[in-house]
Amino acid sequence: MNRDGPHVTRTANVQSTSDLGYKDQNSSIHILEALTELYKVWPDNLVRQRLQEMLELIRDKIVTPKGYLQLYFTYDWKPVSYRDSADSIIKKNHYIDHVSFGHDVETAYLMQEASELLYGKADTKTLAIGKKMVDHALKNGWDYSVGGFYDEGYYFKNKAGITITYDTKNWWAQAEALNTLLMFSEMYAKDEMQYLQKFFKEWQYVQTYLIDHEHGDWYEAGLDKSPEAKTKLKAQIWKTTYHTFRAFMNCMNRIDGMKK
Repeated sequence: MNRDGPHVTRTANVQSTSDLGYKDQNSSIHILEALTELYKVWPDNLVRQRLQEMLELIRDKIVTPKGYLQLYFTYDWKPVSYRDSADSIIKKNHYIDHVSFGHDVETAYLMQEASELLYGKADTKTLAIGKKMVDHALKNGWDYSVGGFYDEGYYFKNKAGITITYDTKNWWAQAEALNTLLMFSEMYAKDEMQYLQKFFKEWQYVQTYLIDHEHGDWYEAGLDKSPEAKTKLKAQIWKTTYHTFRAFMNCMNRIDGMKK
């Protein structure tokens, strides 16, 4: 929204996602996250109402029937999709229309956390949608060879199934995967997706291709697909310890709980 209230109008010659005038899933899931943390320390009725609204909006509107997040919407909540366009148009607009496996895995956790806070335990609908998202990411965006989630994929109209369009492996997606896979291994211990085995494979991937054991911290992308990341900045505007710290903290707490 603009400061005086009206929605942002998309300009004709947009060059970046920052001024699109679209509603997006990434802002939405982190608003959900912020409201969850706020409600923990300030259980105000209006905060609870907004938290519930955001959970339902993401779960019921932004998550697609296939089980992945639609990235962008117009101000009146129409999905921004180029699937019926020529491949050249799809490629040009890929940055605003693709499947982001890392966001899907992260959002499954954020929805679960919000639902547990609102209702004491996660409601059945949120559980089902979250599981659908993680399973979709594992079936379509998981590297069954060495582990790790690929960055992006796309459902082309003239191709069967999904196509991996960027097989790089962003650092934050792997951190979120550790957290979510371990959480799902507790909830669905006997599930055919074998979340605990995937968690161990993800941890092995992180130790092999993401952690700098000589100088510390994580590379910004897995070295198996992005060897150039070894000499790139470990701290910059899009690279912080937020995801890694949360993943480690939640995993440690969960593992400690398993021991009791």
